[in-house]
Amino acid sequence: TLSIHSGARGGFVTCAVCNITKFYASVQRRYGQFTCMGCAKFFGRFLLKPKKYCCPTLGSCPLNATPRCKACLLQACIDTYIVDEKRLKIIEAHRPVKKQLINRQSLSSPLLENTNSSESEMITMSNNSNQNSNSTSISLANKNKNNLLKPLISNAALSVDNSPENNAAMLAMLRSTVKKNWGCRKCSGCLVEDCGKCNYCLDKPKFGGPNTLKKKCVQRKCIMQEQQKEQANGRFSKKIHID
Repeated sequence: TLSIHSGARGGFVTCAVCNITKFYASVQRRYGQFTCMGCAKFFGRFLLKPKKYCCPTLGSCPLNATPRCKACLLQACIDTYIVDEKRLKIIEAHRPVKKQLINRQSLSSPLLENTNSSESEMITMSNNSNQNSNSTSISLANKNKNNLLKPLISNAALSVDNSPENNAAMLAMLRSTVKKNWGCRKCSGCLVEDCGKCNYCLDKPKFGGPNTLKKKCVQRKCIMQEQQKEQANGRFSKKIHID
């Protein structure tokens, strides 16, 4: 249905497919009929990339409301538009069918239930085994760490009594073995310039290295730390001779 109210070419068009009336500045036939742009574009996309649509009430769904049933809309386009033989072959191969959609969630056969339960049990067992293996790995790592520290602590305990002075020396030795010795950063040994020749210097970014070793130059030795080490070693050796 076509009715022109203004202009030579513009007017209101009632779509022959969906029966919706719209105003168009330029009125023209699409596939041989006066239809809206939406129906014509939908039919054109179908001809370029045909799909198989289905609907349990094919031909009964309303087309003037959104969302529109694609199967019913395609059926209306096929019944309305005029096409050539080439396009007719595409339509015949992909006509919409009257068919009930199968909802996979509604399937509740015993076989599917057993399969789902078995899969869930397998997933649960797999997760439990992964958790057990992870916890075992963590406990082994902690055990190995404790085993490495035990000889050091036991050897120090054999040669040191419970006096505050010797306890402080033992703690200083343990800290020096476990943590990095950064030095006092105030003495002449800490403030010496990097030599730029040792492996530690060549590893630094300022000398073009990858910064993987992350250690100070061999020339930079803290005088305070050296004195503390000598004093600690002197106390240990003195204690051993006395015993």
